[in-house]
Amino acid sequence: MHYLYSKKYKTIRITLVEYVKNTRFTLSLTSIFFICELAVMHFHEMWRDELQAWLIAVHSTNPINLFHNIRYEGSPPLWHLLLFCLSRFTSNPIAMQLISIAIATASVYLIARYSPFNRIQKILIAFGYFSFYEYGIIARSYGLGVLFVIIFCVLMTAEHKNYLAIGLSIFLITQSNSIAVLLVPALIIYVLWNFLLSTSKENRSWSPLVLVGLISIVGLLLCYAQVRPPSDEVPVVGPKSTGIGYAIATVWESYAPIPQRIATFWGSNFVTRVNDLVLLSSSLIVAAVIFFSRNIKILATYIVGSAILISFFELKYLASLRHHGYLYILFFACVWLLFAEQKKYKTGKGLILYQQIIITLLISLQFIAGGVAVYQDINFPFSDAKTAANYIKSSNLESLPIVGYLDYNTSPVLGYLNKTAYYPQSARWGSFVIWDLRRQQPNTFNREIDVSVKIAHDKNSDVLLISPFQFNAYQAKKVKFIAKFNRSAAKDDEVYFLYLVPNR
Repeated sequence: MHYLYSKKYKTIRITLVEYVKNTRFTLSLTSIFFICELAVMHFHEMWRDELQAWLIAVHSTNPINLFHNIRYEGSPPLWHLLLFCLSRFTSNPIAMQLISIAIATASVYLIARYSPFNRIQKILIAFGYFSFYEYGIIARSYGLGVLFVIIFCVLMTAEHKNYLAIGLSIFLITQSNSIAVLLVPALIIYVLWNFLLSTSKENRSWSPLVLVGLISIVGLLLCYAQVRPPSDEVPVVGPKSTGIGYAIATVWESYAPIPQRIATFWGSNFVTRVNDLVLLSSSLIVAAVIFFSRNIKILATYIVGSAILISFFELKYLASLRHHGYLYILFFACVWLLFAEQKKYKTGKGLILYQQIIITLLISLQFIAGGVAVYQDINFPFSDAKTAANYIKSSNLESLPIVGYLDYNTSPVLGYLNKTAYYPQSARWGSFVIWDLRRQQPNTFNREIDVSVKIAHDKNSDVLLISPFQFNAYQAKKVKFIAKFNRSAAKDDEVYFLYLVPNR
């Protein structure tokens, strides 16, 4: 009796000690991650896509107006709703950076606390390219999608599954961004397959699965209603795939996103030849299929999700690295689910060792990529918008009417100034860009000076003209050159020439 009591006490003591150690590690990693994010945030200059969402939030008067203003954004509303609530308290865009960091930190906490990876792997994952930089430092909606995918993994690997919570996690994924929603069919396949394998035919109740299905369908319909383009939307201008090889190449770019050591590092890859990228990507896909081959439901989840994403990049929009990153997020989620199941069913040590080596090598590439990106962001200006805005403030030019051409080039400056400007492209005052056909005003190029002169006369005030172009000698007769900011590296088109148009 005494022996049994001692053994039970020893087991409880070991469990408690392990819990304390895990909690200490989780809080330490999360705290260090948060502090590092804050430190790097100080050096990051936000670009137009980040500040577009913030300007929409700040200048929307109510939720109905917000939904009206995001109709051209091609994105579900959750990120904008979050920013809208935040903008009721402050118009400072730093608040958006802080909420982005908070979301990334929440993801790291869940990884440190619940994921089946070892401690070294958790550290490498936390400070990887996407988790630390692309979906943390850069304040976009993509970090929300990652957080909800992680929550999905936590819920699906829990001992007792809450299907309402699982359904809600999928719903939130559909509302986070238009790339994350492409993962939903694959995640539903995993839920369905897991449900069928974990329940017997005699005791099976379909109500949990129906609940998840209904919630997911509602989310998908709401997402479609929001991202469906209005009839007067300007057609999307972006990279188009010129062959399936370019879409396949996104696999390597997302799994090993190590940028080049150049000023325009963002979105680049140290492997530059398309043929090499296709070969490396194809090898990674084959290796991943072999990696998951012992677990058919996870293999199916991986294949379906990857096929949907690659097909989207090929047929609809080749997109950029921030979008391609969800190929890696899908792989990461599948590895999480696989490792959790293997711990539960005690898979052979030899197989686990092989898998651990492969995963550690892969997330080490992510860690290196994150380090290179942070170094480049600290040493080179991401955008000149913040520098230009600070100059305008320090020179007491902030109170002048502003004319901005091009609109998308001027908008990030307005994000830092919390002002509106006149956009000759669409012949209207505004802050965020409205991507409608009105932007295609005829003969606006090279007419921004004449427009500025007219506004100066109408408002009986000097006008500040912001342009990405340097005027020639003839054009410059009507304006006074003030300053130029053309050191922008990552976004090399966000350069600024400031001119004063006097009221004559």
